[in-house]
Amino acid sequence: MDNATHSQNAQHYGDLKIAQQHISDFLGAKKVPPTGANSMAVPANAEFVNFRDIPIKLAEKNIQSTNDIYEKQIYVDELTRLLKGRQYVDQHLRAFVDSVHHMTRLDTNALLNSKLELSEDMTCYKKFVDTFHNKCFNMNKNTYAFSKIHVFNNICNQMINDNHVDVAVAFLEQYCTQNGVSGYMSNIE
Repeated sequence: MDNATHSQNAQHYGDLKIAQQHISDFLGAKKVPPTGANSMAVPANAEFVNFRDIPIKLAEKNIQSTNDIYEKQIYVDELTRLLKGRQYVDQHLRAFVDSVHHMTRLDTNALLNSKLELSEDMTCYKKFVDTFHNKCFNMNKNTYAFSKIHVFNNICNQMINDNHVDVAVAFLEQYCTQNGVSGYMSNIE
């Protein structure tokens, strides 16, 4: 025993599903302190905007706040560019989903507008997202396109047959290549 090396390998044991639960399931919900006079009040004229719509809201505010016609035209052009870029993404995504919705259990509108629970099998989703990023819209430059990747999760969750995944991903690549989707001239926010 003197010359022997002793080592232990720590391993999980028991019910492994407990690792997916939250501490609040055991300790209860966090107590929220009552709001009082010293809490921050929201101004009456406060406007809440989805963070993805901030560039549009800023352009609209700038258009309203300036009196200089040349400056106003710059902001109008910026707003037009933003809206056309978003319309471009929406148009191409709808056309793609229209072409593959027959492989799923949902119609085009449901695939585009619902946000289903994230799939356990991420391989399908990863294939779509990687293809969308590499062949259609670089999501680092096109944040609005990034906001649409939930559509691919919806497609993966509702795919009728697992064999259709590769067909649909190949069609996405083909669609983007043939329609010059990645050639949009400016970033889409």
